[in-house]
Amino acid sequence: MPRVTDKVPVPFVHALVAVLALGGVAIELVLAVTAGPESGLAGRLARGASYFTIQSNILVGGVSALLALRPSRGGPVFRVLRLDAVVCVAVTGILYHTGVGSMPHPSFASVVSDLLLHTVTPVATVLAWFVAGPRIRLSWAAVAWSLVPPLAYAAYVVGNGALNAWYPYPFFDPAWHGYRAVLGNVGLASLLFIALGALVRQLEGLLGPRPTNA
Repeated sequence: MPRVTDKVPVPFVHALVAVLALGGVAIELVLAVTAGPESGLAGRLARGASYFTIQSNILVGGVSALLALRPSRGGPVFRVLRLDAVVCVAVTGILYHTGVGSMPHPSFASVVSDLLLHTVTPVATVLAWFVAGPRIRLSWAAVAWSLVPPLAYAAYVVGNGALNAWYPYPFFDPAWHGYRAVLGNVGLASLLFIALGALVRQLEGLLGPRPTNA
């Protein structure tokens, strides 16, 4: 079995990241269902799941779980998903800790979920990528394709908001400064995603092959 060190198997590293990510998601969704706005159970669950924080952590949890089962997993689609998992959760952490996505903490459980979703999982995901891989040579096409899920998320939020008059983040709300501002915000976010994807691609070239192949 491939190992990060003499004592830590690579699958364990990925499994730990999956537990952290999905644990934070589970706590947050329970909070959304039990203490969310009065919009019905399905509505509260849908709103809770609509946050980019939740989506990025679900992606990390799923990808990490698959890597825990088979660390050598590859293929063009999975490479894009792995890149998206690293980049999206990194963006989640960056935006939160720069104050863009900060939120109040009405309970101890929300403090725990906030710590897991915005700090522990982003850091753990990047560290797991660094020490456990997989680090496969990414093409520029893969970097470009990695922009599709974030753009699909933005389209969903704007479209759903237009139908239900609810937006998880104010910078998606056209009532804030109009659709031109929304498009500008999406454009800036896209540049951030592309920049981070390109950075991951370059670092993978410098760091060499995945540790599990060393």
